[in-house]
Amino acid sequence: MSPNEALIGYQVKLLPDLIIQSHNLTVEEWIKSVRERCNQAIQVLNHAVNTSPLPCVQYKLGDQVWLEGTYLKTQYQSNKLAPKCYGPFKIVKVISPVVY
Repeated sequence: MSPNEALIGYQVKLLPDLIIQSHNLTVEEWIKSVRERCNQAIQVLNHAVNTSPLPCVQYKLGDQVWLEGTYLKTQYQSNKLAPKCYGPFKIVKVISPVVY
């Protein structure tokens, strides 16, 4: 649930589909530029996703790896004193090219 939906009870559309004619030239230019920038952003994101190469496979089943401990909850009272890496752990399953 978005914050707007929680506060006012419905989802607010940033660019409504209904085109309202305005007699204010500045508003018309602003709406036109916002729509153009939105379309440009969509095109750039789609281009980046379609042209970026898939990550190469770095690890195989049975490899041993170290786990970074930055965001792990541990028994240490201070993250400063906690180990920075844990392991070595053996890879037992490949879930995706970036998750093992």
